[in-house]
Amino acid sequence: MSNIYVEKLEAMITLLTSMDSRLQNIEAQGGYVHTQDVASAQWVVIHNLGRSPGIFATDNAGNIIEFDRVDPTFNTVLLHFSSEISGKAVCS
Repeated sequence: MSNIYVEKLEAMITLLTSMDSRLQNIEAQGGYVHTQDVASAQWVVIHNLGRSPGIFATDNAGNIIEFDRVDPTFNTVLLHFSSEISGKAVCS
């Protein structure tokens, strides 16, 4: 393996480890992290926070992705994407 490949792989592992740590911190502070394992154009996020939270979504590589949002209840949010995607939604 070339050094560039190894360096990029190590950087990605560091980024993902850091991201997991930050997501755990959000949950510890009363937020909620939804994991969408199956790619879908609509995610149903049941956060049970009892309010309409601030929210952002990321793909599996950690890139922030745009969505349209509908809040049918204070405990549920529907996220609509332009294509099927998997990742995480962070509610705070």
